[in-house]
Amino acid sequence: MNKSLSKLHHLLFLGYAIGGGLIGGLGFFSPQEDTVQLTLFVLAVATPLAAFHFFAASGARQGKAWGKVLSQTFAVLVFLGFPIGTALSIYIFMKTGGGNWEGA
Repeated sequence: MNKSLSKLHHLLFLGYAIGGGLIGGLGFFSPQEDTVQLTLFVLAVATPLAAFHFFAASGARQGKAWGKVLSQTFAVLVFLGFPIGTALSIYIFMKTGGGNWEGA
């Protein structure tokens, strides 16, 4: 069980869900066609990212090996996003480096 890593993924899930929902909801009320297309794009990006973090949080909370893999995958993808992505990556690798994962 990795509660702190689970909390991080829950925060990121909420950020994508709330941010995507707000941008998506406001964009649909715009009369301009370009804004609606941008809104659909934001929703198409934010929804899978929110789902990814939801499942990663669940796996990390349960201490499952697939939760560790999802967390490390995210860490690799955001590593070059200096400075925040790099800090998140280092934190995630520190939290996933231990041997307290089921099946790992």
